[in-house]
Amino acid sequence: MPQEWRSEAAYAYLNDLTPAELAWEFLRRNPEYQRDYRATATQAELPESLIAQWGYDFPINPALRADSAPVVWLVHLDPGAVLVAPAPEAFRNAGRIGMLTPAFARRGVDGEYWLVDDGHNGLPAVLIGGANRDLPAAVVIPLDADFGVRAHAAWRLWHLVTGRRHGRPPDRLTRQRRHRLGLALRALDARLAGASYRVIAAGLFSDAHIPAGRGWKTHDLRDRTIRLVRSGMELMQGGYLNLLRE
Repeated sequence: MPQEWRSEAAYAYLNDLTPAELAWEFLRRNPEYQRDYRATATQAELPESLIAQWGYDFPINPALRADSAPVVWLVHLDPGAVLVAPAPEAFRNAGRIGMLTPAFARRGVDGEYWLVDDGHNGLPAVLIGGANRDLPAAVVIPLDADFGVRAHAAWRLWHLVTGRRHGRPPDRLTRQRRHRLGLALRALDARLAGASYRVIAAGLFSDAHIPAGRGWKTHDLRDRTIRLVRSGMELMQGGYLNLLRE
């Protein structure tokens, strides 16, 4: 886990992460998840109880940052993942996914999970219903509240299959939200390392802004720091799944 929580530069990589990748950054700090990983690291797939608890199928080393960890969340939890199925018989001229080379591929209980590099971020895909590299492919988009995000993910996959170039996907997080998540992650790391609220505030906002003596007890930065720590803890303890839909 990151130890240089005082250094904003050490967390600069967060600015390029998707919400799904940021979710992993909070989960991998969870001591219970770290314990479960140590117990299941040699298994090809997590036990069903842990799949339901953590939100994905395969044990992933918590030492890996989100920009190198092959995390593919359960497809019903992550609207940024693409459901790939065999195309109906009448669409035999539909594109095939055989030209794609996934950076990660592993079979789970509900399909084959892929993580494909599209030149910007890892694009997760789950092959269901017997879909494979050689069959004409279709995309399944459930008519749920996340339809728009799922459709955009399907559009990204279509560009890869057809060899078309496309720009960087739009950031689903506002700049303010991303900044606050970065502060919450640093505050969480500091608290897990045993730092007091005063020390955390000084590290995040500089010593010059921290009042001496009793003034600290009623200072706005104390309240803000406590809120950031609580937010980081909540995200680590299960709230990270909410990030998948932001």
